[in-house]
Amino acid sequence: MIDVEDLKARVNIVEIIENFVPLKKHGKDFFGCCPFHNEKTASFTVNENEQFYHCFGCGESGDVVKFLQDINGWDFKQAAKFLGADIQETEISTGQVKKARPKTARLPINQVAFGIDEINDFLRKCEVKNWQGENIYFKGSSQIAILTDVNATPVSLIQLRGIGYDPLPYKKRFLYGSFAIFGQIDGDVYLCESWYTANKLNRAEGKNAICFFMPHNINFIYSAIKHKKIKMIAVCETDEAKFQAERLIVETMEI
Repeated sequence: MIDVEDLKARVNIVEIIENFVPLKKHGKDFFGCCPFHNEKTASFTVNENEQFYHCFGCGESGDVVKFLQDINGWDFKQAAKFLGADIQETEISTGQVKKARPKTARLPINQVAFGIDEINDFLRKCEVKNWQGENIYFKGSSQIAILTDVNATPVSLIQLRGIGYDPLPYKKRFLYGSFAIFGQIDGDVYLCESWYTANKLNRAEGKNAICFFMPHNINFIYSAIKHKKIKMIAVCETDEAKFQAERLIVETMEI
């Protein structure tokens, strides 16, 4: 049987969580925005000495094993293997712990993407307008945008209710790590908090843009495409998004 306490002692919870959540140290603890609920002010804390995390906003807390289980939807064996345990068919034995890295930085974290059939069924009920050879979907007066992963695969939908209003996610569930890609992931890529800004940069100026919608998603986009020979420029509207971008050494600009 695996010695859970021994396995946890071999890793640093801060290093593990930083693969998923940008953290900044204040005093003895590390702070960031909670990946388990939507927030703009950091209330998620990680205590390196006690190897424990806690969110003062939603109450989520636990050790590194629980974090990996919750954020990825894993069982205990999957989390232990990620931390370096040698998984056998009938037991888990402690092996050499390697520095943990997530396999991808795409969606989902703790929720599965919506199926393409479900997305298409919803779009078939929408009003369709054609603009420059592309179908634009509307529900009433609001445009319905298709959310994708970093490979431009549709994963969800979002209702754009006009400039100045927060977008409404499909079934009230926002998939962290999802975004909308305009153009290609090549050359200069503008990471935009606003869908309208990303759309304008692409349609009017021919720039490659990604709308990340939520500040956390800058981290996932950066992790997924940083290996490419591109330049990322973040166009932020909130201080939290700017903080996330600057922490990753992504250039920021104002429109």
